[in-house]
Amino acid sequence: MCISVCSSFKHTTHHSMMNLLQMDSLLQEMNSTHFYGMILAILILSIHVRLKSGSSRKLRTPPEVAGTWPIMGHMPILGKSHLPYRTFVSMADKYGPIFTIRLRLFPAIVVSSSEIAKECFTKHDLVLASRPQQLATEVMGYNYAFLKFTRYGPYWRLFPVADALPFLGWLDLGGQEKSMKSTAKEWDTILNFMDVMLSTLEGMDIGGFDSDTIIKATCKALAAGATDTTITTITRAMSLLLNNRHALKKTQEALNAQIGKERHVKESDISNLTYLHAIGDLQLRKIQTDPRAWLEPMEFRPERFLNSHKKIDVKDPFEYLPFGGGRRICLRMSFGIQSVHSMLARFLHAFKVATPDNLPVDMSEGTGITIAKAMPIEVMLTPRLPNKVYKFT
Repeated sequence: MCISVCSSFKHTTHHSMMNLLQMDSLLQEMNSTHFYGMILAILILSIHVRLKSGSSRKLRTPPEVAGTWPIMGHMPILGKSHLPYRTFVSMADKYGPIFTIRLRLFPAIVVSSSEIAKECFTKHDLVLASRPQQLATEVMGYNYAFLKFTRYGPYWRLFPVADALPFLGWLDLGGQEKSMKSTAKEWDTILNFMDVMLSTLEGMDIGGFDSDTIIKATCKALAAGATDTTITTITRAMSLLLNNRHALKKTQEALNAQIGKERHVKESDISNLTYLHAIGDLQLRKIQTDPRAWLEPMEFRPERFLNSHKKIDVKDPFEYLPFGGGRRICLRMSFGIQSVHSMLARFLHAFKVATPDNLPVDMSEGTGITIAKAMPIEVMLTPRLPNKVYKFT
């Protein structure tokens, strides 16, 4: 900086030059002070973390993954990974079914065993019932009013009671006037539900949240919980079926046998479509892929839910673990399962599906909480049913 200043102002007076040099010296001193201040802050925080860790060594804690950084913890390691959950798999192979990582200054325990998960969500359920306070959930979740990320307390306990609300049943969109009227009634139920919330919560304060915040957060939770996760699951199921045409053929043959080709799938048909259930259940088994519990867990085998794992309940949070567990288990679990089965059945019954040039679908995984596909799926659809079935009357 001094060289550039001197060359730019070589015709200035000696007094001006001295002022510029003094200014440059002052800036350098300030920059040095700022730099050493940052170093000092890092050292103080590091010492604080070390002392805190040393004081807690008497506790029996899971092994900590090597390679932690000062201040940043294991974030640089996770940041390098395109798919952090696969990094966790590698860590579990090395450190066992329970280990510790550090997310910046905060320790976090990673569990990959159904036995330990069961202990966490039963014996230590209350300890794990709350949620950490993070900037993202504060800003985008109405100051932690968003149901998935709200802290455990009276506000959260208000919502499990609403799990059996009638409007959460799947809408039977059969394309007929009767079905359309039924759908209209379902929408009336939703609107009535909102009206009930408005009237019931008016002027109330629950867990520090006013009625407007609660209603907005609830609407966001309903929209988010019923879209992203379901779409990701359906897309993955279709992709795997297109890469396993024998399973696709078997599914559509079962639909023909059960429903025929003269009408749409009804909600009452879903419970009888056992092979389709197995396909849907397989997609929900995203977390629990422990080879000790599942033979060749990464293989596409819907049949495993018809024989070796026939007795496993999708809603069992420990053997299966698609919806979490304990007090904070997904409140819309039944709705999610029903949505996946219904969408798959109606789509596969109505259309023949194929890929351009019969090429396999790229199954590369993208980032995100729901582990969506990295590349969009491209399919060609051909009607399977007579034209009259597709017409609204």
